[in-house]
Amino acid sequence: MSLSDSLMSNHAHFVFYSSNYKEVVKCFRLAYSMYFNRKYKRSGQLFDPDFFVLEVHGLRHHLAALSYVMRNCVHHGLCSTPYAYEHCSSNVFFKEELGKNHDMRLLPRHKFKRFIGKDVNLPDGYRMSESGLLLREDFTDMAVVERMFSTARSFNFHMTRKSSEEWLKEQSEDNNGLASISLGDIEHGFIGSKWYSGDKDSRKSLVEKEIDKMLINEWGKANCFRISDIDLCGIIDRMCITEFKKCSVYELSYEEKCEIAKYVRSKYYPSRSQLRRCLVLNNA
Repeated sequence: MSLSDSLMSNHAHFVFYSSNYKEVVKCFRLAYSMYFNRKYKRSGQLFDPDFFVLEVHGLRHHLAALSYVMRNCVHHGLCSTPYAYEHCSSNVFFKEELGKNHDMRLLPRHKFKRFIGKDVNLPDGYRMSESGLLLREDFTDMAVVERMFSTARSFNFHMTRKSSEEWLKEQSEDNNGLASISLGDIEHGFIGSKWYSGDKDSRKSLVEKEIDKMLINEWGKANCFRISDIDLCGIIDRMCITEFKKCSVYELSYEEKCEIAKYVRSKYYPSRSQLRRCLVLNNA
């Protein structure tokens, strides 16, 4: 049972109930890898072999975990509130109270195969938007989450709340013997996969700097107008087809990738690491 999720360009966060979380992760990875490999004409493993798991017990611990997951886009500087990010669960809760209960244009079921292939069997009742996204309302237990937050006002407060010692102290009231959940705990797996070299002290320093950046973004001081990975990859996809007559970036030569990099750097000013990531030049 899914409670919330946040899908980023290079990692993902989920909060869910399961008696076998390893199987859930395995199924997600397999399904997404098959979709990605088919779309971009590639093969092989897509994800890192490891993943980070944090067990959650108690109401206040749940509220912290849910809030941090849905605010992931804010911490990574993509937007100033979670409501502005399409690829997380923040907009499916308290829709009527928060003025988000708008009609959406949906695809008829026979057209789903355009996005997921003809051999994929979705459960009855699953819906898909015209952009090819499954509606989170169909696989998220909104009733459970809304009961946890109690009111739309409380939910809105947690979506914009700043990290603090007070928030950590509140979680101790659950009396579950567990440490309070912080931003560092939620981001542990992502940051841990980035900082893998150096001695223990230098590694700790790098992790702390990364968390400090996220806290600055939490205060609304990020540059949310820079081009996102999703938009940059969309531009690269179109250039692959129109300029180089290739199906995807995975079919481009190194020289062709450099040509695209030169163009997008002059027009959209992405960072060097962002370019390497979106052009699959991680070893360059």
